[in-house]
Amino acid sequence: MPVLCRRPGPARLHTAARPTTGRVLLCIAALWAGAAIAADGTTRMQAVADGYEHDAFFAVDFAGDRGLAVGDHGAIHETLDGGERWQAVADVPTTVALLGVAVSARGDIAVGQAGTILSRPAGGPWTAAESGTTERLFAVSRNARGQAVAVGAFGVTLLSADAGASWRAAMPQWDRYVDPGVQPHLYAAHVGDDGTVTVAGEFGLILRSDDDGKSWRSLHRGEASVFGLDLRADGVGYAVGQSGIALRTDDGGEQWTAVDSGTGAHLFAVDSSPQGRVLATGMRELVVGQAQAGRWRLVPSADDAWYADVALPADGDTAVAVGQSGRIIRIGR
Repeated sequence: MPVLCRRPGPARLHTAARPTTGRVLLCIAALWAGAAIAADGTTRMQAVADGYEHDAFFAVDFAGDRGLAVGDHGAIHETLDGGERWQAVADVPTTVALLGVAVSARGDIAVGQAGTILSRPAGGPWTAAESGTTERLFAVSRNARGQAVAVGAFGVTLLSADAGASWRAAMPQWDRYVDPGVQPHLYAAHVGDDGTVTVAGEFGLILRSDDDGKSWRSLHRGEASVFGLDLRADGVGYAVGQSGIALRTDDGGEQWTAVDSGTGAHLFAVDSSPQGRVLATGMRELVVGQAQAGRWRLVPSADDAWYADVALPADGDTAVAVGQSGRIIRIGR
């Protein structure tokens, strides 16, 4: 049973830039009801920051020890030490909820409500980009060359070749993969170092484009939606989603094999390290096991909060999860 070790007086981060009355409701917010899942062994959770009751972080990402967490009302918080200490970023040019973030040594991108896209070069200010859509954008990914993909509601798929400064639509032709007239929500995305784009979402869809969005091919389809996607440079990857679905790939995403997650709870995000540590956020539960052996053990959540995203900093050992009430926790062994 993991122990929630709250640091005496964890930093309180107020994520709201304005009163929280009239908060926008996210189409998947009802599913987010909290836990972290770990696939590696004994786990310790430590709260390093808390906000207020109606605050929330929805996404976190790292490049080395530098990370960003984004959330309600345009909140962006930054860490430079692997997630131990966090500081609010000033002069963010939006007050809408930010739902996805991509961090790179060369610059960062955040996406959110109403088609909002923000980007900044390394060490530079945040600026808003024209997305060409008013749909919610749930996820974003970028590589070191500045190629990026953002995805969202009703199948919206956007590509950038200039680190998020400008975007173009690259939506798949959906009637090839789902019933005519259906435009499935996309919840996860990844762009590889070679520019290969992978997106995932409703109906268990995982699609890939090898030609800058000109064409797409299906890698997986099922009944349960995919909410989280992790693809590593060594070819290992994971996808997680509705009703505890968990998939693993060993060939960069070309083929996917079901993994027993040990839970029927919805899983929202996943991250892993070459050292074998795998974690995924879920609902009021913690799964602990051995990733290589495919065995994940279910453990009740220590704090009964929801965590919308999880990421591993440089050491690949102590993960960071973000979620309810602006809470940020570190998950160690």
